[in-house]
Amino acid sequence: MSYINRYKKTAQELFEMGELEAAGKYYIAASNGSLMEFRRLPKKEENKFDNPSPRLQRFGSAMKYLLLGSLCFRLADQPARSRNHAKQGELCVENVLDEGVYSTNAQIGFCQELIGDFRLIGDYSNYEDSYKKAATQYEMVDNQLGWSLEPDIEESIIVTMELADSVGVDISEDERNEIMYESLETRIEFKRGNYPKIIDSVIEAGTWSSDLL
Repeated sequence: MSYINRYKKTAQELFEMGELEAAGKYYIAASNGSLMEFRRLPKKEENKFDNPSPRLQRFGSAMKYLLLGSLCFRLADQPARSRNHAKQGELCVENVLDEGVYSTNAQIGFCQELIGDFRLIGDYSNYEDSYKKAATQYEMVDNQLGWSLEPDIEESIIVTMELADSVGVDISEDERNEIMYESLETRIEFKRGNYPKIIDSVIEAGTWSSDLL
């Protein structure tokens, strides 16, 4: 088991015990580890300093854990820490956009969607503006099925769907497949129409239930 998976497993165990603050710390640790592995080091034999090529799936994992960590702190009634980690996530997303790591319509839309998620969970800014920007980008994507299956883009929707299941949102299998695997436009419209209420329900319950998160 990698150290990142150990952080994740510890976070899950602490969350199940109701230790929300401690769980948040370990989710953040898992995020930091994933961010480190997001950058590939140059090969030793090259003997030069190249820009490391990114592992995009690691970025998706890092953002997922950062979202969960931020949500844990919000559930632990520590809004400032929740907000700070969410803002950290937004800055990470802005950095990869500035670097050109993500440059296609699907990828830019994905980044705007993530920013909306962080703003919603951190409760500090207008998430709908970011979701609207994501929707605009997704409208220009030809192969939505292919992009939906990219591992980094797929990672982030898991949080939404698991939280939706946890609070009892009724989603048919056909709709679930379309949101997760087939249509970026359906995915962002689902978030715009449902995610704020889902987060409110999680906050009201003070917890979530999931084997995957």
